[in-house]
Amino acid sequence: KFSNANTLLLVISVGFTDAKLGGIKDRINTYTADLGDNGSFTMTVDSNGKATYAADLIDLDESPLDTTIGDSLAFHLHSGKVGPEGQCGGDFTGGHYDPKVKCGGASTAPLCAVDEEDEPCCEEKGGEGYCNNKNIGKCEVGDLSGLYGKIAVEQGTAEKEVEDGRCPECIADYSPKATMTDGSAMYNTWASVVFHGIGGQRVLCADLVKA
Repeated sequence: KFSNANTLLLVISVGFTDAKLGGIKDRINTYTADLGDNGSFTMTVDSNGKATYAADLIDLDESPLDTTIGDSLAFHLHSGKVGPEGQCGGDFTGGHYDPKVKCGGASTAPLCAVDEEDEPCCEEKGGEGYCNNKNIGKCEVGDLSGLYGKIAVEQGTAEKEVEDGRCPECIADYSPKATMTDGSAMYNTWASVVFHGIGGQRVLCADLVKA
């Protein structure tokens, strides 16, 4: 749980606007996750599955973040919502959103050896470096930093913008009430954004709230 002075504003755009170009209607959805005074993160997703992510983060060198952020942040869409007291841990947010069951090390998809629900599962999960920009076909949709690199942090600020056309299921899979505590968070749900700092620890997170 972070104080208002050391929190992060996340905005994920997926609102509804309709624009007709040549008779084709394009729908854009918008979601916002608010973490206070440390900037913004924006995501837009259209009806064709094209997503744009933009981070503009500030004051990351303020305590207690200054000891946990390091020089870069990994960032991912996670399957479950944040805990009731702002907890970012896997007991609430789970792992990465992975609708195509690519089975990276942090995928929410279960291992087949322990799958008791007869749902899609992973025979095994990849280790560090499993997803990178040279083998994006192996990447989970939610592994944004694996796909596009971490967000560099310099003098307490961090900026990054990327486009991704791999999100056709994102609008339907948005699940704001999903949580690991009751089993509703699954490989094909997403509800929060999590940022990881030094050693992969979860340092910032926020629920995604539909605008």
